[in-house]
Amino acid sequence: MSATAPTTTAHRRYADLPGPRGLPVVGNLLQVDRARMHQSVERWVREYGDLFRFRIGDRRFIGVGSHE
Repeated sequence: MSATAPTTTAHRRYADLPGPRGLPVVGNLLQVDRARMHQSVERWVREYGDLFRFRIGDRRFIGVGSHE
């Protein structure tokens, strides 16, 4: 029998997460340089914390800034 660490689950809605404000239709597409996307995400982690949201077109994403 193996012991596992207890887990904690917090439920939040996508809309409740902080994130950069996007434009209608394109979302945050114009704020991201595809060749340097990691730098945009790093900036958003510093600004919005380890869990944030952003949108590119009609696709919604959740950014995770920490593996913990």
